[in-house]
Amino acid sequence: MSIRNLRTLVAVADHGSFAAAARAVGLTQSAVSMQLRGLEDELRVRLFDRRRRPPTLNDHGKRLVRRAREILELYERMADAPGASVDGMAGLLEVGAIPTALSGIVPKALAGLQKIHPNIAVNLVNGMSGELLPRVERGELDAALISEPSHVQADLVWRPIATEKIIVAAPPQSTEKTDRELLAAWPYIRYNRRAWVARPIQQSLRARGLRPRQAMELDSIESILLMVYFGLGVAIVPQRCVEGPYPLPVRYVPFGEPPLTRRIGLIERVGNPKSGLVGALHAAFAGLAAR
Repeated sequence: MSIRNLRTLVAVADHGSFAAAARAVGLTQSAVSMQLRGLEDELRVRLFDRRRRPPTLNDHGKRLVRRAREILELYERMADAPGASVDGMAGLLEVGAIPTALSGIVPKALAGLQKIHPNIAVNLVNGMSGELLPRVERGELDAALISEPSHVQADLVWRPIATEKIIVAAPPQSTEKTDRELLAAWPYIRYNRRAWVARPIQQSLRARGLRPRQAMELDSIESILLMVYFGLGVAIVPQRCVEGPYPLPVRYVPFGEPPLTRRIGLIERVGNPKSGLVGALHAAFAGLAAR
């Protein structure tokens, strides 16, 4: 019985459905279903009434959720116990991150953090800025790496990490020199409109009278850049402050007049009991972004 499966079970109880729990823990709905089927098989008891849509916890499931909460609380207390680390930095962080960061700065920063503070564990949740911020506000996440909010509430703390350029990614064989020329000549691969960065991009297009021919809309930077690399169109995306180990040889042309940028950073609650751990995580991110 894994801690991860217990977290997933509690997420279903908290969010009311497999689909909502999947979004909360950063898994697909099928992965959540498989985890919970495995838990039922391991315990040899049914935890859900699957005659209902969506499936609901039965009495066995509700009892296990209560036990799971106790186990998870004990697990976190053990991780946070004084003396667990020689430098006092020990504990479990629940951290959200936007997709562009997960495929760029996050893996390298966590590898560096692990070397400096081996007793800090980080559980990552994938999501858009607009999805992660409310989870920080509700205390479901200790912190989140997101685009800068237009307004930061008084009970939240925003720690900037990096400024990223907004660029037009173009196929290697493209010859157009400006963003306007590229968007006129190639189909437009749109970045997910739910992303906060999508709004200033759309506003800039509208203000400049640009109406690119939309071919598709994707929420994965990797997928978008692959489409661009194979000549299926151009895209307007953030240029990650830290690239992955094997960046594709696509062209980058500044977007906007003047060129657009966005800031990314960590946000947490005021009075967060794990603020020291979040500070160590922020230092790992900021140190990497500054190189």
